Formats: sequence, C-alpha cells, structure tokens
Amino acid sequence: MHRAAHVYNLSFCLEPDLLSQWRGYGSSQGVCLEFDDEELLASLELTQYQVFKNRVIYTKEDSTVEARNEILAFFRQPQVQAAINADVMHEMIQATRLAHSLQPFFKNDGFKEEQEFRMVILSDSPFEGVNFRVNDSGLVPYLIIKAKDKLPLTNIRIGPRSNRAMMMDGISFLLQSRGYTSTRISFTETPFR
Repeated sequence: MHRAAHVYNLSFCLEPDLLSQWRGYGSSQGVCLEFDDEELLASLELTQYQVFKNRVIYTKEDSTVEARNEILAFFRQPQVQAAINADVMHEMIQATRLAHSLQPFFKNDGFKEEQEFRMVILSDSPFEGVNFRVNDSGLVPYLIIKAKDKLPLTNIRIGPRSNRAMMMDGISFLLQSRGYTSTRISFTETPFR
C-alpha cells in the first residue's frame, strides 16, 4: 500500500523570515502564522491519529548517510531501547513505527535553507474523512482536524507588500472577531527589493 496517500503534514519553517520563503509561498499577500508546536498539538483533536514530529532531514538523492544516522538515533532513544529490552518483538514493532514515522521527513538538500520542522498526522483509518482540493500540482488530499478551542496563535507576521497597514487592519479585525486578543501582528524585516 502506498503510504504517502495517508500521511498529512504541517510544515513549519524554523527560519520564518527568509526572502525565498516569502517569494515562494507568499508573494502576493503572504502571512506567516506562528505557533508553539507543543501547544498546537495539545489544542487539536487528535485521538484517532498518530502524530510524529521532527526536523526535516535534507539529503542528496540516493544518499544513505543521513538516513543511517536518523535510524541509529531512533533506535538509541531510551524509551525504544527499554521496549526492546523488555520484549524482543518490540524491535519489529519499533522498526514498523520508524518506517511510518521517518519517511515524510526526508527532503532534497536543495531546500535545506528552509530549516523545516514537520508534524506528520497519520490517520488510524486511512481513507476516512479525507477531502481533496486541486492546486497547480494536481489533486491534493487533506484532513480537517478540529481544534478543542482556539488555536495557540502567538504571532502573525505580514510579508513584504506595498499596503501593509491595510493588511494589518484586516488581520486585526479578523482576530478580534474570533476572540484572539493576545495574538501579536508584526511585519517582516525582509523586503522584496
């Protein structure tokens, strides 16, 4: 079974103010939403999902060095070692867990400037609740995940644009209308020129 169809990820840029990110993902009127990853996970209804989080591993095509290092690091974790020591069958269970959890974190090293961090959400029922949208890349599956209450949105950074004050007013009005009174709004320091 092709697992990629059932894996959904939230990507976070650890370097949120790169010109290449603004150009690539927000060139017309982009904003950057900033969350604390632990608070975000706690705020979502994830009872029927497995969640894996990790920094993205940038590697050259057909390179095994980075994969080997990540696999060894996974099996050296104290909780994984303890499970294997308690029951040899856990080695197989942990290997299966690793296969599901590590694959979405590899990306071509041409993107390493992004310093991406991902949260991967894997549904227990792979085809249940899947929605689809169309973009320039084709048909994209996605899940709607409910929040328990408000999302822990700490900051909205407005990207490079000509009419930033108008964008700020609109975002401020939207936040207030939804009860997000402590979310900051800031502007990028990065210009397009």
